[in-house]
Amino acid sequence: TSCQRALQSQLESWRHQSTSDVNFFSRDYLVHDVQRALRSLVPTSHYSECARMRQATVVSVEEVANMRLWKQYVFKRQQLAETLRNRRNCPWADRLGVTKLSALFDHIRLEASANEVLLLHGTSVANAKQIAVQGFDDRLGQRMLYGRGVYLTTEACKAMQYAGQGNKAAAPGDTCCLILARVLVGHPFLATGPMTTSERPPPLDGLSGELHDSIIAKPGLLHGKGKGKGKGKGQQVHTEIVVPRGDSQIYPELIINFNVI
Repeated sequence: TSCQRALQSQLESWRHQSTSDVNFFSRDYLVHDVQRALRSLVPTSHYSECARMRQATVVSVEEVANMRLWKQYVFKRQQLAETLRNRRNCPWADRLGVTKLSALFDHIRLEASANEVLLLHGTSVANAKQIAVQGFDDRLGQRMLYGRGVYLTTEACKAMQYAGQGNKAAAPGDTCCLILARVLVGHPFLATGPMTTSERPPPLDGLSGELHDSIIAKPGLLHGKGKGKGKGKGQQVHTEIVVPRGDSQIYPELIINFNVI
């Protein structure tokens, strides 16, 4: 529609300028749409802590304009698109259930040939600003269930677990933070179990020396964590995507500040 084209034009305008400054553009007109999207990104079968995200109130939305990070990202995107062009056995994002955000934010142009998607990353307000300036750094991650890398998700309730102060779960009254990120999943590896000793994604079958570009863990996957017989004990509950190179495969598109009860 003409409205979508106008929105695309505004969000893309800085990418055609030559500047080395990092800027944060307030996008107040996106607050309502982002709030509605986040509330919808909680699986209907999820209750308890997850249900809190269905009443999230978005306080602000900022677009990140970092030309240095953007150029790195675009270069990697072009490389992946060329690499995947003849990769017939590549699992495409639209068949893996990781395009929910892409559909909700359809004014953001994505490169399907590079398996580019939109995902969420929960972090503290302070860390979000640092990420916007320096980029995602996979070396700082402390989670290793599916290997080393930057962990992202399609589900707002999963991201909320890391969106509070000190990267802990969002607490009532806190100003919490999510990053809506562009992500190049490339040729993903579909996890079949825990990968706690993996420093990088596994090699591709039949392609000597080449590695998968990311790891995807789907709900229902047995990982052995937790005890007892309750829902989710010992198995993956949320969709998670692990990206090994945060500096070139992820671009922080929007910083979203919100509150939960």
